[in-house]
Amino acid sequence: LSTMLLVGMCTDTASFRHLTSETLSNLKLLLKTGGNLGRVQGLLNKRRTLKSEVGLAKAFLGIQRIKIGNTYINYLGLDSTQLKELKEKYGATNIPKKIFKLANIKDTSINMVIAEEDSNKYECEFRSISFCGDVDVFSLASNNGGGGHHNASGCTIFSKDSLSSVSRK
Repeated sequence: LSTMLLVGMCTDTASFRHLTSETLSNLKLLLKTGGNLGRVQGLLNKRRTLKSEVGLAKAFLGIQRIKIGNTYINYLGLDSTQLKELKEKYGATNIPKKIFKLANIKDTSINMVIAEEDSNKYECEFRSISFCGDVDVFSLASNNGGGGHHNASGCTIFSKDSLSSVSRK
């Protein structure tokens, strides 16, 4: 259980790049109760093929950066045709779940990925970085039947609307 909780902590803190004193205290407790950080890092640093990484990079080239004050929102919207090409041509899968890779982009407060996995089914992932603007992305997900917490959340939206319409909503 401690190791599983460490996986969540590691992903939520972008591999411990975003720490608070509470995070460190919880990390100490999880390690003390048998959490295996080496196993967690092995799971999370799973090697991917170059082809798959190229596909992910190609997807990320479509990111729109929206400036708000002195920070940005990174938004990536992918329709089913784009996802199909990324999977078939590059072997890139679960693109919305790769949102953690956006956490390192300078001056960013919010990262959003909305992908049309199937007709009328949109997978949505939201992340916020508290030191760049404390935005509660959990409310975005929970208002759409999803879950998570203040800085990391996701949901599935079933809608006959287009990707751009779902994204605006």
